Amino acid sequence: MILRRLRAHVEAENWFAVFLDFAIVVLGVFLGLQVQEWAQVRAETERRGEVMQRLELELRNSDARTRQAIEDTRQRLEGMQAIFRALETGEIDPADREMLELGLMSYNGHTAVKWLVPTLDELLSNGELALIDDNALRTRLMQLREEFMADRDTFMHIRTVSNEYTDAIYPYIQLVPVTEIAVRIPSADEGWDGLFSSLEKFDLQGMRSDDRARAALGHVYDLQSYYLLNHMDTKTQTDAILAMFEDAP
Repeated sequence: MILRRLRAHVEAENWFAVFLDFAIVVLGVFLGLQVQEWAQVRAETERRGEVMQRLELELRNSDARTRQAIEDTRQRLEGMQAIFRALETGEIDPADREMLELGLMSYNGHTAVKWLVPTLDELLSNGELALIDDNALRTRLMQLREEFMADRDTFMHIRTVSNEYTDAIYPYIQLVPVTEIAVRIPSADEGWDGLFSSLEKFDLQGMRSDDRARAALGHVYDLQSYYLLNHMDTKTQTDAILAMFEDAP
């Protein structure tokens, strides 16, 4: 219809009407493009908000797992310290029995802290990292991800080394010459007190006289200490990133 009117005005040499029709066409095209751009900006803003919320939630869940790993590792180290004290004195201090039992059960354990931020992986895969418009935040997130990937391979190697040390320790905990020690998690009704007597069957003297076993236990302690330092460093980095989310407008 506009084109017919425009042609009629040209034939009638009504140049003002021609200019007006042309302006209407141009304005319509401009408004159409502007509305489309506004819609794109709005969709991108909503997408960015969703991504940031998901990233923060995933990081908080990851941080909670890291805190649990720190607590678990500290308890393992305390349990191993109780074993060291018993090896040093040749006796089990009644005050150490609970921690010593924990140490015997978990000295070679490890609470893994896995990469639990799939939203960042999704952004990488889709080429949408620019949705994180804070350059410093984006850099810190990528650094944290890279460290998680590197730690995964390191921990696998450490587990292999730790298992070699365990071979020297294990006989004195479960395969003692007379009988085996009951190394297990007690039921809620049983509690720790029901297991204290089994510590009498721990071949303390045998391990005490075995330099290889004691050295192996020391090496495992060092590995657990490494786990602890690594988890604490991860927590420090994650907390710093979460603070950036809190400071974001």
